[in-house]
Amino acid sequence: MESSDSLISKIARKLGFVPDYEIDAILRTGTGGVENSHIPNFIYRWTESEVKKTINSFLPHVSNKIYFIYNYRLPLERFKRSKKRFIRLLFPLLSLALKLYKIIFPKQANEFGFIVSKGKNLKPWLEGGLEDPKLNLEYIREKYVTQL
Repeated sequence: MESSDSLISKIARKLGFVPDYEIDAILRTGTGGVENSHIPNFIYRWTESEVKKTINSFLPHVSNKIYFIYNYRLPLERFKRSKKRFIRLLFPLLSLALKLYKIIFPKQANEFGFIVSKGKNLKPWLEGGLEDPKLNLEYIREKYVTQL
């Protein structure tokens, strides 16, 4: 599961409920960040669009199927450790609101995962095998003005 760049995540960051860096990872021992150092990792929050663009950049020769999985998770430990009293007091209300939000907007979860099923068919402008595709000149000449 990865962090999602959903509306609820953006609001939570603006309100200070969740950090931009994995501060939690270093709170116990002072390490656990970048290369197990004291520098917290940046939390990259994904969108479906970014996942699709990344996969299609690495597998541009086939049509891939991507399945998304959504999950809501409240950072309970972070709330408990917060020195901001209003965060600790607001938690029960937030928990209830999130349950309702989860039912109405399931794709706006703060976490999501994805499964990529690599395509078995080449894009139409390619021909041959998956391991060694070649340009499909017939297709190219039919669709585009070219000197090929």
